[in-house]
This record gives sequence, C-alpha cells and structure tokens, in this order.
Amino acid sequence: LRSAGIDVEPWQLAVAWRLRGDAEQVKAGRYEFEGPITLEGLLDALIEGQPEKERTIALIEGWTFRQVRESLAKAPELVATIAELSDSDVMRRLDAQESHPEGLFAPDTYAYRIGSTDLELLARAYRLQRQRLEAAWEQRAAGLTLASPRELLILASIVEKESGRQEDRPMVASVFHNRLRIGMLLQSDPTTIYGLGEQFDGNL
Repeated sequence: LRSAGIDVEPWQLAVAWRLRGDAEQVKAGRYEFEGPITLEGLLDALIEGQPEKERTIALIEGWTFRQVRESLAKAPELVATIAELSDSDVMRRLDAQESHPEGLFAPDTYAYRIGSTDLELLARAYRLQRQRLEAAWEQRAAGLTLASPRELLILASIVEKESGRQEDRPMVASVFHNRLRIGMLLQSDPTTIYGLGEQFDGNL
C-alpha cells in the first residue's frame, strides 16, 4: 500500500485489523482510490471489495483479421496470447470449424476485465458473429444464388467494400447477384485489393 502511494504505516494497519477482527474477509483484487482516504475507509473498501474495472475495445466493421490482431495487441491490460500463433492456430484454439478467420468476428464494442486474454475476447466475437450470420441466413431472400452462410458473409463483405453509402448497397448487391446467376465474374475491385493485402499500393 505504501509503495502504491497510500500513506499508512504497517503497524497502524496491523493494529487496526486486530481491533476490527475482520482481516480474513479482505477481498483480493485490483483497487483504485481517488483523492484522500481515511484508514477506516481503506479497510472498509478492502473488506467490501470493488468490482473489477473494465476496459473496452471496438472491432470495426470492414476490418481484416490483420487489423483485428493489431487492435488487440494495443488494447490496454488485455493479456496477449495469440501474437505468435498463425491465423489457423488461432481458429483451432477457438475450436472453430473454419481455418480461415476472415470476417468471422463480429464488429462491435466489447467490454473486458483487466487481465482477460485476447483469445477470450475473440471467442466472444466469434460466437456473436455466428449468431448474427445464422439469423441473416434464416432471413435471406428466396432465390439467392448462395449456397451457405459463409458465401453470404463473403458477398456481404464485398458489397460493403464496393460502396461506402448504405443506400447504394442494395443496388450493388443486385448487380452481383445477377452476375452470379449468369455465371459471370464479379469483377470487383475490393477483391483484388484484398488479395494484394499489404502489397497494394493504390494501383490496380
């Protein structure tokens, strides 16, 4: 406590605990105190415990898995466990059916407890994306030329990258569905850009 900046003598603490008789009820954990605190207030806090502080991290719509990894690596007080793992190894650790992670983690803002791991957070994002994808597949329009929820996800990602305007996306999706229906190539710039990855220099 002294090294953390709380001005209390060890003997004072020992005497106070003995007089109170509740030292065995101290809750282990991480405590944050703001401003002055009395000895009695300090002891009360250690007995009552404090809810663990939470941090938040946002996974942004349209991010690649590489960008997700970079964001997790920078998240404060999130324990890094996947830095040395390949993408397929990460998916195995999640007991995922898929080996390729792209698009399988729901964009959202996630709260996490200090000391949680990046793999735990990814597991939550993976489960949420599966739920959303299954719901979207159940509500799909009749007559789509898509064979699986995975194909739905891929096409939705292409449509999203093809147009930044939400109101244009139904029309863009319709163009792609028509091309798929007649066996035509999609001819979508974002797919080439994605394939080039970090090598893309703006020139297609």
